[in-house]
Parts: sequence; C-alpha cells; structure tokens
Amino acid sequence: MMNTSTSARVGIQLTFKAKSGQRDALVAHLLHAASFAENEPGTELFMVSIHPAEPNSVTLTEAYRSAEDKTIHESAAHYAAIRSKTAELTEGAPAVVPMLAIGGKALTI
Repeated sequence: MMNTSTSARVGIQLTFKAKSGQRDALVAHLLHAASFAENEPGTELFMVSIHPAEPNSVTLTEAYRSAEDKTIHESAAHYAAIRSKTAELTEGAPAVVPMLAIGGKALTI
C-alpha cells in the first residue's frame, strides 16, 4: 500500500465560469499563466481544461511538490496580475477543490 502522506503532491482544482463570450479569452489567459509555471520547478502540473457540455466552464488543475512550492507559486510577482485578469473574465468566485495528487501521467500538448 502506498504511503500517500509522503508521496502525495499538494494540488488544487478551480472551475471558473467565464463571462458570456469570454471563455476563449479566459483559456488564452490561463494558458499564458502556464508559461510562468514553466519556470517554477515546484509546479508539476498546471493544466487548463474546457467542458464541452458547459460552454462557459473552464477548469484549472494544479499540482505542486509541496505546500511550500504552492506558496512560492502564489508569492510570485506575476500571480496578483493573473488573478486580477482572471477575475475580470469570470463571474464570481471559482469552485475550489483542494487535492492531494497521488500519481498518473502528465499531459503535453
């Protein structure tokens, strides 16, 4: 049996509701944000997904090596600007699900 307390990564999943007509702009914005994560060694997953059945929904899934790495990500100079622009493109607060990422396969497109 895997010891999930020592092997799990800190993760979070946020589902946003884009303002009408803004889904593509939100996706482009979050993909731009992913470019910053490329330079954060502790950020192991930063994945943007859309929902075919819900045209205004966009989900961001993140995983970090540790809680400290998540804090480093959230303390980065670009983070506040990204959050601000995200708020401009969305309706209300996102649905947030904290997670412990156990394993799987990373996605590269």
